[in-house]
Amino acid sequence: MSTQIPRVGRNEPCPCGSGKKYKKCHGGMTHANVVAEVAKIGPQWVERHISALLEGATEEPLALAQCEIFDHEERLKSADSNAKDKRERELLDSLKLSLSQSAVEPFEVTEVRRGYGLSVRGTLSGRRFYVDDAEIAAELEPMEWLVGRVVVFGQKAYLLQDWQKVPFRRRKQLKTAIMNGYDAVESATEADEHLIPTAWLKERGSWILSTYHEVTSA
Repeated sequence: MSTQIPRVGRNEPCPCGSGKKYKKCHGGMTHANVVAEVAKIGPQWVERHISALLEGATEEPLALAQCEIFDHEERLKSADSNAKDKRERELLDSLKLSLSQSAVEPFEVTEVRRGYGLSVRGTLSGRRFYVDDAEIAAELEPMEWLVGRVVVFGQKAYLLQDWQKVPFRRRKQLKTAIMNGYDAVESATEADEHLIPTAWLKERGSWILSTYHEVTSA
């Protein structure tokens, strides 16, 4: 299953919210270059820089720290990291863009490939990803739910640390609680009436996590 970095026209506003055209902001590297570079640097680079970006967070646990930094454009943009040269800084800018387009939500495991990875589907947004991570695949089964954040970078999907399993009997209750908090469902198109926009989820990441804890601890 393929995943892609969202495409943005060079003359369109940058999704980071800076007000600049994409080509003058996060569009410095082409999509093809990002894919090629990420294939070289591997997941360790991604994990190292995500950890560095989170060092300025004041919230704990880690999932809340992700919401504090990644769900706020200005905080993410100003977050420091240990990029050493121009090329790495360009990659870091592309990573920040990908993080800014991610959101916490419940995901259903739709397929597990032991020793390889797993496929997940956002139960609220309908987003689908293949996470190429054998260690995570060893911890989950098809039909299980988790709450976490998936980030697409260089056509590869990463399930960030501190994801949480949803108890089997609490799945429906969790989805209902979040849907009840979504006050714009009636404005969705008929085809997407059961889907929640990623932008809405991103704005309420910490609330979704607190709702998860309330539901699972009841």
